[in-house]
Amino acid sequence: RGVGSDITEEKRAEAARQRVDARLRHATQMAAVAHWVWDEETGRCIDCSDNLSHFSGLPREDFIGMTNAALQSFVHPDDLDAFRAAIADFYAGGDRFEAVFRAVTRDGRIRWCREIVERIPGPDGRLTHSIGTLQDITDERQLQNELRQAKELLQSQLDSSPLGIITMDDNSCITSWNPAAEAIFGWTAEEVIGKPSPQIPLDREHERRELRERVGRGEAVRGFETLRHHKTGRRIHVSIHAAPLTSETGAFSGAVYVIADITDRKREEAARARVEAQLRHATQMAMIAHWVWDEETGRCIDCSDTMQHFTGVPREAYVGLSQEDIESFVHPDDWADYARTVSDFDAGGERFEAVYRTRPAPGVVRWCREIAERIPGPDGRLTHSIGTLQDITEDRRLQNELREAKEQLQSQLDSPPLDIITLDT
Repeated sequence: RGVGSDITEEKRAEAARQRVDARLRHATQMAAVAHWVWDEETGRCIDCSDNLSHFSGLPREDFIGMTNAALQSFVHPDDLDAFRAAIADFYAGGDRFEAVFRAVTRDGRIRWCREIVERIPGPDGRLTHSIGTLQDITDERQLQNELRQAKELLQSQLDSSPLGIITMDDNSCITSWNPAAEAIFGWTAEEVIGKPSPQIPLDREHERRELRERVGRGEAVRGFETLRHHKTGRRIHVSIHAAPLTSETGAFSGAVYVIADITDRKREEAARARVEAQLRHATQMAMIAHWVWDEETGRCIDCSDTMQHFTGVPREAYVGLSQEDIESFVHPDDWADYARTVSDFDAGGERFEAVYRTRPAPGVVRWCREIAERIPGPDGRLTHSIGTLQDITEDRRLQNELREAKEQLQSQLDSPPLDIITLDT
């Protein structure tokens, strides 16, 4: 007689693992993050996600078995030397490397990528394998280039303007002081940054307060003629143009002053006052969260640990939450739009995408992009949905800064005391 064993639990566990694997694969595809696994001993790819084709134009099955040399054929020629150097350092004993490069698809399209690779144990426990992720950062690079160009243009105008351009924060301390201001007043930027204006005579202090009040109310001041003094003590006749600066929320954050030395009738272009901060995009391999929703019970049945980054709630507390519970994580100003998007999805939509803010902790606000799609439940019916959350706080900040940069540049081009003509050289 045969002897049997009950493997029901093993089958259930296997099915659960397959569902988790499918959900993770679906989540990475939605977020345009591909992955691969490499056998260091054979020097070939042994597994990869379907969306690796997004970066190459080749189907998944063509990648399995590929060598390193074959994979490098997709790297842009201008990036190949740096990429190979990173690979060489990794093979020389590194446990991890990160590279940013351009990938060229089979049909000639170019995508900027961020690749992160780490060594992992093989079946025998030795570090004979490596796993890597590829993330499409094309949009980020485009935004970075636009910011760089705006910064270079504004800095060039700031440095080359014959007009003195000074910016001050909401505490009336100097935040920037261009070379023309140095030439007009005699103080260097290093001497004045972070301090109150040194060029205002005591008998003109009331004018400073008046200008500050007018600008603080949102008023643009033009052609205000007065006296200032040079570092040597001599008095200078100046014409001042002033305008308010605002934060991304619209709150007053300081002022820009454009000063012409009318003793010598100097009037020239005015450049915007604030220099754009360097683009910084926090990228971590695990900073994309996902969740699974049971439409019939109206509750979350699974999620990644990184949901805590967006909600402040650990995974075990998030699982089981209802739609009403989640309302507390969404910023009040965004809840109405978010609720409408969810309502349209609940009414029969197969996919939704929403951009909104979350509040994971007091005083902490994160902008995120959420994408959700319906997926089959255990019985094959579309009774479940899966969603991803991506932190786009830095992108939103950069977009706001780019918008402010363009608006302030246009304001300076529209309202300086001298006509400015921009020539295409």
